[in-house]
Amino acid sequence: MSEKDIFGERLRRRRMALGWSQTTLADRLSVRPATISRYESGTYGSVTFARLRQLADVLATSTDYLLGRVEDPGPVPHHRCTGRGACRPLRPLSQTLTPEKEHEYV
Repeated sequence: MSEKDIFGERLRRRRMALGWSQTTLADRLSVRPATISRYESGTYGSVTFARLRQLADVLATSTDYLLGRVEDPGPVPHHRCTGRGACRPLRPLSQTLTPEKEHEYV
């Protein structure tokens, strides 16, 4: 697995653990959803250090996790904010990512 593949897979896993769509993450980063799609699929040119730090901060994880240097992404926050200022408790990952719903987050 290439470094880009590892980064993309880790980014996707963490986004899904938070219950976010690519659009939600893109909104939080002020980028287009297509940018998130390229990151996750490994079809991007490069990622700046500033963007890497921003991704880690928004996803509540470490740059080391996103880069594949450590296995532990850290705890998932207990609350999810929708971007409209409202926060609500997160559902357990097993309830969020049923096989029927997984396509909603890709």
